[in-house]
Amino acid sequence: MKQRRLEPLRQRLRRAATTLLTDRYVKRQRVYLVTIGDRRYKRTRFGDAAKALRVAETLQAFSLPGILPPFVSQYDDEVWVEFVDGDLVTAEETALPDELAPVLARLYAHEARKVPQAERAADIEILANLAFLHDVGVLDTKLHARLVEHAQASTPEEVWLGWDYGDLLPKNLIRDRGGALRFVDIESIHRDYLLGLGLAKASLRWLGDRRSAFLTALAKAGAPPVAEYLPFLELHVLSRLTKRSVLQGKPQHVDSSAFLRLVR
Repeated sequence: MKQRRLEPLRQRLRRAATTLLTDRYVKRQRVYLVTIGDRRYKRTRFGDAAKALRVAETLQAFSLPGILPPFVSQYDDEVWVEFVDGDLVTAEETALPDELAPVLARLYAHEARKVPQAERAADIEILANLAFLHDVGVLDTKLHARLVEHAQASTPEEVWLGWDYGDLLPKNLIRDRGGALRFVDIESIHRDYLLGLGLAKASLRWLGDRRSAFLTALAKAGAPPVAEYLPFLELHVLSRLTKRSVLQGKPQHVDSSAFLRLVR
């Protein structure tokens, strides 16, 4: 058996320095490529057995082939999946949204169900996040009031729940040797999730002026109509991520101007 770390050396050194010099949150995850005979596997150590178990149970419950790396095993704080060989994907690829739309639509349509929004109470979480960000000075009083009004106006009566890929960024995709897009970040797959949160993150981070065309392609591919309340989902994602960045001591990820773009 042979194995090697998959995280870039620069990332590992940065995490080590942060752990040594500060008391800020540092992700403890380690990822390895393991070769046994002529087979290759991805071994992820989460540093948390409970998290590893949750990820393993989610992977085992997922029944759509060709989207995620097949599950192999879970033991203590580590999860093993088959290694998916392929090429890295970048946001600059012109055809990426067109390629991604049918894959995401297939995921979103799988076991999707509509429920009253009040059952999931995402609006309450959004308002709590905004109040926190106002209290700590990220949002001024005027912007906070506008965002609260925006949250209340955009809250849907019903939402879709199902399978979502929460960290829908190009770095977490790979184009396998057959040319198909695959999701490779195993902790980003969620079951019974507020559908569209992964889409909202993609919209906020990298879709840019391709957003409208992507939403059209997603609908044509048969996805549930989560785009109908995408502004609500975008505020949910942005308020949650910004709050987390504040609590984890990551000021470089805190940008109040991002909220302004939601209420223009």
